[in-house]
Amino acid sequence: MTRGLFTKPPLRLSGRRRFRRSWIWASWAGVPMVPTVPVTIFMTATMTATLDTNILVYAADVRDTAKRDASARMLTALTQLGGRIGLQAVSEFHAALRKKLKRPVWEASQAARNILVSFPTFAYVEADVARALTEAATGRFSYWDALLLSAAERHGIRHFITEGMGDGMRLGAIEVVAAFNDGQVSPRAAAVLGIK
Repeated sequence: MTRGLFTKPPLRLSGRRRFRRSWIWASWAGVPMVPTVPVTIFMTATMTATLDTNILVYAADVRDTAKRDASARMLTALTQLGGRIGLQAVSEFHAALRKKLKRPVWEASQAARNILVSFPTFAYVEADVARALTEAATGRFSYWDALLLSAAERHGIRHFITEGMGDGMRLGAIEVVAAFNDGQVSPRAAAVLGIK
């Protein structure tokens, strides 16, 4: 086993107990550690939604105040619910701030970093890429949308709130929810996020 900053010689424990012990060591030593054993993710009812990149971009866009305010409400609600954001969405957010909104690199980087520290995240794996390629070939979703949907579904997320796809479309167990209705939070998005 490689010894380095993020690894430690294996303990003679098994399964979840082994992970818990490794994490305690990392926390006690003050060293950030990437888990080296499989981790079971327990999903709760509060972790069933995520937001698409366009919602993040609207929250940072000063040109459309109605959508900016609605997006900010959705981000606040998702934070309170303990919802997650895809790492792909964070990357796309950074790119959109640079290219679409013409923000300086330091500002775009800080905004993306703020998202990273404000939300738990999820990422895609090889199986999600294969599924996205299949979906793109059928024409139901673009490759990048299917990739984000597939990764979200694999992490137990059931609602994908966006502006760019058809309301009610599904990819497996995940459903697309329209974010806006006349510039305000749509009733379905409000229900999913618990916005009154």
